[in-house]
Amino acid sequence: MQIATQLDQLRRAFPDCHAVAYADFEAGMILAKSATATVPQEQWDDLSNYAFEIMNGEPAALACNAMSSTDFIGTAVVLRGGELTLVVRSPMVADDAIFCIAEPGLDVEHFLESSIKILSRIAQDV
Repeated sequence: MQIATQLDQLRRAFPDCHAVAYADFEAGMILAKSATATVPQEQWDDLSNYAFEIMNGEPAALACNAMSSTDFIGTAVVLRGGELTLVVRSPMVADDAIFCIAEPGLDVEHFLESSIKILSRIAQDV
């Protein structure tokens, strides 16, 4: 199944999710996306940069230090401006991630489980 189709299904399964994307952090690119409305490319780029910073920048370093861990951050959930941003890194390919913009009512646990399943399928298909 194509990645875009999987993202559409993921977004539709969670009505509070407005936009979801699959990105390659190493390439710095969004490879596929799905949204309830047209999202300008600049917004996708900002989201991608924000997700990368959360997972690889100073916030990630601070979280690892707080947990006395040298591992990478696998999941981030950020609430800002009344909007929820989730970033889920692939457990199989550390540079691959799904990120989502949603309402605070999103079923985060179920969304994370669904995202990890999709990321695992994508890694197996490559």
